[in-house]
This record gives sequence, structure tokens and C-alpha cells, in this order.
Amino acid sequence: MKKDLALLCSILLIGSQTAFAEEAADMRKDQKKVYIVRTDKETKELFRQSRPAIPKAGDVALFTLKEYNNKFMMQIGGSIKPIMGWDIGNALHDVNFIPSSIPVPAAKGNKADYFANPMHSNLDVHILALPATENQVTGYIKVKFNAPKSAVQVSHVYIAYRGFLLGRTTTVFCDGESMPETIDPQGANGAIDVHSYQVSYQKKFDCGIKLGVSLELPTFDKYPGAYYGKDYPSLKGVQFYDDATQPVPDIPAYIEYRGKGMNRVRVSGIMRNFFYRDDKADKTNSVVGWGVQLSGNLQPINPLTFYYQCSYGHGIANYIQDTNGLPLSYIPKNSQPGKMTATPMMGWLAGFSYRFDNDVRILGVYSQARVWDCGDYDPDYKMGQYVAGNVFIPIKEYLQLGVEYLWGKHSEFGGKSAHLSRIQTMLRLSF
Repeated sequence: MKKDLALLCSILLIGSQTAFAEEAADMRKDQKKVYIVRTDKETKELFRQSRPAIPKAGDVALFTLKEYNNKFMMQIGGSIKPIMGWDIGNALHDVNFIPSSIPVPAAKGNKADYFANPMHSNLDVHILALPATENQVTGYIKVKFNAPKSAVQVSHVYIAYRGFLLGRTTTVFCDGESMPETIDPQGANGAIDVHSYQVSYQKKFDCGIKLGVSLELPTFDKYPGAYYGKDYPSLKGVQFYDDATQPVPDIPAYIEYRGKGMNRVRVSGIMRNFFYRDDKADKTNSVVGWGVQLSGNLQPINPLTFYYQCSYGHGIANYIQDTNGLPLSYIPKNSQPGKMTATPMMGWLAGFSYRFDNDVRILGVYSQARVWDCGDYDPDYKMGQYVAGNVFIPIKEYLQLGVEYLWGKHSEFGGKSAHLSRIQTMLRLSF
């Protein structure tokens, strides 16, 4: 009897060891497995929260690559976005609708134009390690195919961990959620929207408060260097200014409060320095620039959302869409040849969106950008105005049709101005 019992125990022990060995082998196999699954609602939200909050960032990918234990996720997605349009009354020769680039006056033979361009498409690679945990590590790369030239531009590339971010992405001074979506790749001309190399920190609190601060690599559209001030007419055209290195980073920061739904308000600010060479005094000087912004959303009822954004500052031209690329941030000081001063400027927008039950959306926005006290140095730009109205129609989850009307006006200091109307359509395939 004892021998039979011992034999039975031995069989059970060997069987259990074999079962454990087989289970361990299966687990080792599973650890090497990855799965491609359709992105569910929870995973979509997880990826959305860890990518730039701008309408041009697009939606998350349709499919997600997951490790068996969900400790690693990756998406490779993007969109193909052909745009066709007609310019009426003037011609920009650019798929981007930039009021500051509208010719004043319209050139003869350029009172209308047709264009078709698929180059404002993009490709995203998004990685989450240890997702939905305190130790989540995010890696994100966004590549755009820029028009009108067939150039590839890396607009976002960064790593984020516990609120810290290192890399290139949208400036912390930008509030992307307060910008309504447009087919126009440029968007509202008075909006703050620029990319920068940065080290930033952002933190959300349970009470609805969110804070952010950043050290960012400064960029300037430098003035070429000649003095044109009226105070010293004998010095007109003399070259007093030269380039210098920029040893101080831009420092933007914000505080935001979010209520229910899309109801939110954000106050942002930025401090910056511009270093230049004063050839008259033979020394390097600097001038301080600054900016403030009030932005956010109102959502009185769920389908209807309002957008607002207003910024004002001195020396922030490269942050405002319409003045980016114009040498207007810092100009010579009329009363002191050899000295420079930060130019006062403003940008603002107001818009809305309404989503119908069938997910059709209509949006509208008015925006304006303007500068002061720079007529001697850039008389060709005083103010730009921008109007957009569009409708987005979903055909499939991955396919969307859009139609848009745009109107823009470019005004100069001398009183001249010109306007332009554009009608355009797009078909966007997301994947």
C-alpha cells in the first residue's frame, strides 16, 4: 500500500513539474510575442494625451503594435492629404494661406490661380513604454512633407518622462487646443504656433490646474543692419548692426485651469533676449523681449465649442504665424544709432466649431496680426487679416472630405492693401 502511495505521489510530482515546465516555456514564448490590434478607445486616449495638442497633429493610428503584457506599445501612422484650390482676385503661389505674403498690389496677370498639392501629408511614429503608469516613457517623431517644395521636415522629435520633455516640438508658449482646425496647413495668422528645441516640464493636478515651463533655443528673423531713423537723417543707410551669438534661452511658461468638457482658460508668458553687435560702439549689446497670452475654450453645450486666443508683446514676431519669417522682432532704435529695440506686436483669433450627430463638423475663425513702430524698417507690413470657414465630412473612419473658404488681407504702413479669396477642398486618408 505504501509503495503504491509513493508511486502515485511520484507520478503527480513529475506531472506537476512537467506542467510547470510547459507553462514556463509558454510564458517565455508569450514574452517574445507582439500583437497588432485595432486601436480601441482607451488606447486612443492614452496616445492622444502624450502627443502635441495641436489640430495639425492629426488623430492616432488605426492600429497599435502591443507587447503581450502591454508594457510596450507602438503606432506607425499618419495621413495623406491632397489639397486642391483656387485663388480669386490675387495669387499666393503657395498652399499655405499667409496674409503677409499677399502681393500688394496684385501683379498683372496674377489675378487668379489654381493649385493641387499632396505634399502636406505626414508620417508619425509614437512609442509608449510602461504605458498608463507613473514611469511611462514617450517617444514621438512626426515628419511632414512640406509644400510648395518637395522637402521633408521633422517637426516633432522628443522623449518625455514624468512630465519632462527633451527634443523638438511645439513651443510651450503655444496653446494648440485654442486653435480651430483648418484645411489650410498654416492656420489662423494671429495664432502663436512655432516649433523649438527645448527642455520643458509640465504637470497636471487633480484640481484641474496645469503648469508648464521651458528653456527653448531662441530663433530670430534678424534685421539686416542698416539705420533708417528720421532722428539722424545724415546716418540713413549706415550699417551699424551685426550678428552675435545667443547665450540666453527663451523662457515660456503657462498656468491653465480646465473645467468640464472643453471649458478651459490658459495664461501664458515668455521672456527672451536678443544679442547683437553694436558696430558704432564696437561692443555686444542685448535687448529684452517679452509676451503674454490669454487663450482657451468655451463649451456651453457639448456639440458647440468656442476658441479664443490673444497675445501681445515686444519682440515676438517669430512666434506669431503671420510675422514669422519677417525681420520685425528687433529693429534699430531711431533715437540712438547702434542700439536696437523690441517691436510691439499683437495677434488674436476667435472661432467656433459645431459637431452634428453624424460627426459632420463646421468651423469658422477670424484672426488678425499687426505690428507698430516699424514703418521705417519694414513699411511693407502693418497688419494681416484672416477668415476661414469650413466643413469636414467623414466618409469612413479613415477617410475624410473637407471644403473651405478663405479670405485674407495684407495692409502696409503707407496705406496700401490687397486682399485674396481662396476656395479649396481636401481628401484626407488617415492610417
